[in-house]
Amino acid sequence: MVGPALRVAVATTLCVIVAECARLDFAFMSAMTAHRIMAQTGFTAFQKGIERIFGRIVGVFYGLLLLTLFSDSPASAAGTILGLLVFFYGSLSGRMAYTFVNAGLLLAGIMAIGREDPSAAWPAGWSMILEVALGVLMADLVNFLSGAEKTVALQQAGPPLWPIQAAWLSHAAMMVVAVLLSQALMRLAEIPARQTLISVMILGVSADEQALIRKGRDRLTGALLGGAWGFASFLLLARLPYFGLLLALSFLGTFLAARQALSGSPRSYIGVQMGMVIPMVLLVAPAEFGTLTIVAHRLVGIVIAIAVLVVVSELWPGFQKRAATA
Repeated sequence: MVGPALRVAVATTLCVIVAECARLDFAFMSAMTAHRIMAQTGFTAFQKGIERIFGRIVGVFYGLLLLTLFSDSPASAAGTILGLLVFFYGSLSGRMAYTFVNAGLLLAGIMAIGREDPSAAWPAGWSMILEVALGVLMADLVNFLSGAEKTVALQQAGPPLWPIQAAWLSHAAMMVVAVLLSQALMRLAEIPARQTLISVMILGVSADEQALIRKGRDRLTGALLGGAWGFASFLLLARLPYFGLLLALSFLGTFLAARQALSGSPRSYIGVQMGMVIPMVLLVAPAEFGTLTIVAHRLVGIVIAIAVLVVVSELWPGFQKRAATA
């Protein structure tokens, strides 16, 4: 898996270079996007990129529409809940599931921003879309120039969304309840809710409680490894503060993470998470560089998400506690 991992590292590094040359503010999210769509198998990176962009556009603009029409009102909250229910239902079908996941993530994200500072919602929404587009562009560029991918065909595997499946709808409703409960807990604790909400949505699509816990464990491990790589990089960059060294550390960390993500092992998801946390730590604005606050928020968010989902799934009728056996 050296070749595929090298391609991931090259694409993420190109994101950083382009963002720096163009003086863009979203290098870390672009690098995360390139890593995310290239470092997991299943569909092509091209398809994942298209789904990531389209899902984010839908989630962002639906959220902005709610904020514009209803501001922070009960109608806005109801529209958010309905949107999350639809997006979660779609993600459980397996048909263009990554589109629905991204729509749900960005809907929750833009609504959280809009409630805290309505004037920041529109600029943040555009930034969220542009940062993903850059990451997708670099990933596709590397894959097509290297010959790793030669098709732009989109697969639509999975059962149809209609007629409505009662099991999916129940599972989606459980995820909405978990999101709302997590959000309430974060407000009480006065901790930023975004990382927790992301973990709730990513872990919540697990087919059963055991799978949820396993994925949460790997998510936690990957975040710890990414934070450790970032901390070691800070120590080195404090003595040798050069942009070239920053690129090299980001490249090497992403390469190692991608190797694990593409290894095919049962713990490959650790690499996915590690590769997403490294840009969050290293590729940030100067004022944020040298801190591990984002890692701490992500770790706390994962722990709370696992706890909330386990409690809700235990109480939720019909949700599987373990994988079905033949």
